[in-house]
Amino acid sequence: MSGIDEIAAELRALRALLERVEAAQEGLRSRLDLSLSRMVVPLAADLLAMRTPYGYVLVPPEDRALAVHHAEGTLPEPGTMAVLSRLISPGQSFVDVGANVGLYTLFGARLVGPSGHVIALEPVPRLARLLRQTVAMNGLSAWVDVHQAAAAEVSGARTLHVAFPYGHSSLYPLPHEHEQTSVHGLALDDLLSTERAIHCLKIDVEGAELDVLRGLQATLQRHDEIVVVLELGPSHLERVGITAAAWFDEIAQNGFTPWRIRETDGGLQRLGFHDIPQIFSTNVLLLRHSPEHYPQLSFDP
Repeated sequence: MSGIDEIAAELRALRALLERVEAAQEGLRSRLDLSLSRMVVPLAADLLAMRTPYGYVLVPPEDRALAVHHAEGTLPEPGTMAVLSRLISPGQSFVDVGANVGLYTLFGARLVGPSGHVIALEPVPRLARLLRQTVAMNGLSAWVDVHQAAAAEVSGARTLHVAFPYGHSSLYPLPHEHEQTSVHGLALDDLLSTERAIHCLKIDVEGAELDVLRGLQATLQRHDEIVVVLELGPSHLERVGITAAAWFDEIAQNGFTPWRIRETDGGLQRLGFHDIPQIFSTNVLLLRHSPEHYPQLSFDP
């Protein structure tokens, strides 16, 4: 074989090799596109990773309702998230009480950024462990702290009534609870006394919302500009023995006016006593000032 023939043979071999490399690259691109388009990534028999706009959250598959909800890829409370995005700025502090798997924790972390601070409380041991891993996996450990604790009126041991979905767990007895476990109850004043400023809290604790506020009195007095988002469920109030009138009175005693959050667009409606019979469950924004003080929010006339 002449030198020219040898060179030609080597070029053909090189061309074939390049074609195989290109085919392998195309296969890798296809698998990567498929992976990125998936909302659910199984990591182990007992662990799922769910993709959200704010990062991946780790979800226990035994909580089927939660897993299916995240797998659908829809945000659960778009109006509430819109309101929070208008209220929370970089460098501020956000407290996520009843953090569950951490959707609001990640959301708040993206809003406050590295110069801010997020404090997340989750009492269910399994969820708290996963939430710590979620925070680390998303590179947020520098400004997000996770506490395995139940926010309460006073600090001390408490009994947590665990339910499925985990988000229905409560410090108060449940009709269909899965188990009971001892957890650390934590008055937020004991946790937040050294925090430079608290700008916003989200509270979702299945009927114990007023207990959380009672354990937050010193913090509320220190921070006049603080805003609070909490869940209002009349059935929860009935289960824990709180009347609607008592709920409104205690909210007013803390200097707040309640505004119902419209989940379709983040609009705000003044919440009145007459609205309670029509409510199954809603998120409420507690504000201390008149609407004119919050030009970034949208209030109904």
